[in-house]
Amino acid sequence: MDLLEALRNEENTLPFIFFTKNTSPLVRYKAHQMCVLGFIVREGTGKKSIIQLMRLLNWSERDR
Repeated sequence: MDLLEALRNEENTLPFIFFTKNTSPLVRYKAHQMCVLGFIVREGTGKKSIIQLMRLLNWSERDR
């Protein structure tokens, strides 16, 4: 969260994907308030998380 806050404080609009094990609604809310491209919660072995990441990247590439 600190890196994202530092980027946004410098008016850096770099697309940011928040990849975390933290499931706190407050963390999710703060991340979305800072305009993240996506928020992915890492679960278990990570297979589901990697699939979500691939879908997000594919979606963002088509949106260009």
